[in-house]
Amino acid sequence: MGPTKGHAFCGALMSNIRQHRKLTMPQPERTNVMTSAPHPYFGIWFRRFFFRAWFVIAALFVLSLLLLKNDFSVIGAVLAISFGISIPFTIGYLLYRLYHIDCPNCHAQLKTIKNVKMSKYEAVCNRCKIVWDVGIGIGNSD
Repeated sequence: MGPTKGHAFCGALMSNIRQHRKLTMPQPERTNVMTSAPHPYFGIWFRRFFFRAWFVIAALFVLSLLLLKNDFSVIGAVLAISFGISIPFTIGYLLYRLYHIDCPNCHAQLKTIKNVKMSKYEAVCNRCKIVWDVGIGIGNSD
């Protein structure tokens, strides 16, 4: 069964309504301009985790030296090994988190880039058109 005259009339009417809406309703402007904003929580979390991890790593180092000096060789060696292992895992985890940031607006995965000109890391959200300043610097290259 093919379309009847009623279906053709409704289809033509709906097409005219859609065309009229396009002409009369203002369309949002689509621009490729990126706005910049500070990320609300990532920089604070990153620094807080870094300093806590640094404190734990320093405590492991000091305790392992004290225990090894006072002839507690087994537990001192275990702490020394855990000190050695904790450094690359902490660095790896922080780098993973730096390059896997979520957008606070739309929760999309952001692309983290180094802005060498501004000496900082930025995370770009292509969905929201926002460049997030994550609050982490890359140091001076002077």
